Amino acid sequence: MAGKEDIVTRIARRSGHTKKATYEFMKAFGDILTETLADGERFHIHKVITFRPEYKEECVRYNPKTREEVIIPPHIKVKTVIGSELERALFDVDDSQED
Repeated sequence: MAGKEDIVTRIARRSGHTKKATYEFMKAFGDILTETLADGERFHIHKVITFRPEYKEECVRYNPKTREEVIIPPHIKVKTVIGSELERALFDVDDSQED
């Protein structure tokens, strides 16, 4: 798994920016992503990924062990849809690993 440090290092190396500047960018990116979704808007990076908040109503579920009713309060989930470029990149990686 690529952790924060690894991602920052890769971006800094590829972009030619310092790690400090890259950390600041990553922080700003995360803040904007959070604010956008909290405002109920979708966050879209063309051909890469889309995040969309979805409101879920209160519902009743059942504990499978005890059969007890569990009330799930209203909440927001984030739906993620991958874009065509990311899908193609993942598909190409899967094909090369099969050989």
